[in-house]
Amino acid sequence: MDYPNAKVSVLMGIYNCADTLPEAIESVLNQTHSNLELILCDDGSSDNTYEVAGEYAKKDSRIVLLKNEKNMTLGPTLNRCLAVATGDYCARMDGDDVSAPDRLEKQVRFLEEHREFDCVGTYMLIYGTDKVRTLPEFPEIDRLAQSNPCCHASIVMRTAVYKELGGYSADPKVERIEDVDLFWRFYLSGHKAANILEPLYIVRENPYTYRRRKARFSLNVSLYLFKRCKEANLSKSSYLYCLKPVLAAVIPKRLMIAYHLKKDSQQ
Repeated sequence: MDYPNAKVSVLMGIYNCADTLPEAIESVLNQTHSNLELILCDDGSSDNTYEVAGEYAKKDSRIVLLKNEKNMTLGPTLNRCLAVATGDYCARMDGDDVSAPDRLEKQVRFLEEHREFDCVGTYMLIYGTDKVRTLPEFPEIDRLAQSNPCCHASIVMRTAVYKELGGYSADPKVERIEDVDLFWRFYLSGHKAANILEPLYIVRENPYTYRRRKARFSLNVSLYLFKRCKEANLSKSSYLYCLKPVLAAVIPKRLMIAYHLKKDSQQ
């Protein structure tokens, strides 16, 4: 496959993001890699997100627009997008973020030239700042005890592998950690991921979202990580990282917010 001709399906679940959606959509449609389709699925928005998406769909035949009858959460919404994807590759994108113009071109080129990898992410630039989220270039499976090997919203994955994995799990035990579960299944199936060491994805991020996190979900994450670390036969030291979600849930939210604000200021 010659990478300029490789088709990319961009999977975007959209929910109450009418204000930011135009910039997100335009950043995809204006990619230097033009052989793409943008699959949008509205997850029961209460604002005019669906109408905004519909206006773009009328003007560009590369857009496929879907709508959930009720809110289904991100994993099932992305599975609806994946089910109709026709590209050689699938890229992730969120409705409140922005892709650099050459993002898809560089990620497709990487996967075409490095057949041993089935997924590639990128660094992320925090919207409106000069702060960059970094990751290892070639993350190994032991990193999954700490965090995802790639920034989920920045990935491009071979479509055949995405579908081989069955997309995102509908298991209630992985609610809100569908991306964590996807990466674990990806690595445990023998696949490898990499990161392009450039901020090709611009993310809107707010440390105050920690106020919305619930202890129940944090406990689910820790239990899930313990199970997977054991399954992967990782070192005992990896198990310490499994406690991080629970600790983050019990530490006063004001301290967690202060920690993340300080961490951002140091980058």
